[in-house]
Amino acid sequence: MGLTDGPTNLPVKVKVIHDFNRMKKYDYTEVVAALRDSVTLDISGPEGLEEIRRKVPFDPNKKDNREQRTVYVKGFGEELPSSQFDIEAFFAQYGPTNSVRLRRTDDKLFKGSCFIEFQDEETAQSFLALDPKPLWKGKHELEIMSKEDYIKKKNLAIKSDEAEPNATRPFRSGGKGGRGGGYKGNRDRRDAGDRDPDDWKKRREDDQKSGFRDNKRDRDNNRHHNGKGGRGRGRGNDRDRRNNDRNQERDHGDMYG
Repeated sequence: MGLTDGPTNLPVKVKVIHDFNRMKKYDYTEVVAALRDSVTLDISGPEGLEEIRRKVPFDPNKKDNREQRTVYVKGFGEELPSSQFDIEAFFAQYGPTNSVRLRRTDDKLFKGSCFIEFQDEETAQSFLALDPKPLWKGKHELEIMSKEDYIKKKNLAIKSDEAEPNATRPFRSGGKGGRGGGYKGNRDRRDAGDRDPDDWKKRREDDQKSGFRDNKRDRDNNRHHNGKGGRGRGRGNDRDRRNNDRNQERDHGDMYG
């Protein structure tokens, strides 16, 4: 939105898009050719200096119903060099799309599934209502559902321990995170998949019995040994302990608050 300046709808050079890491593996001319087939974008300019812009400028006041116009589709198999273009072309026959996002693991491997955002909710509903369902490459059955239904299914699987939350990007529906909006902190995200939900109580009790008081005792002993406000390594260690205490108390506040 920054490059186009939103409603101003400024053109963007295709070379900017081609410089994206995920696009560098494609030949520049292939990217230009794919963009020329877009029903939502206009492309212009001399060869090698092409620019694109929206056919309909972005409207920041328009209600965002992205969830309602997005579908989840699985069954595309292993990724090939042309997969992004092939999948985009596959969905283009069912109506204009805003984006076709290939879903990936934390290791950047293609999951064989996509989120497809159609231009409007009506087009998405028409795709979901197709009977018989479309086949990938004319022979492979696809799992198709709305993104809302996918989120519900995923959350139910997590609650019943049939699936685990994403290790680095916790799965959640709606919101932007914050307290209660998912696991907070790297340690929480690493342990989230196999943590006993009541384990935090035991860890809090253990911390209260030992960790918190021991840290305070260390600080008192350090001050007594080095003198109040004295210089040297003792004072530096005392500062480190204070910082560690603050971090520990903040971590516990995030976890239990």
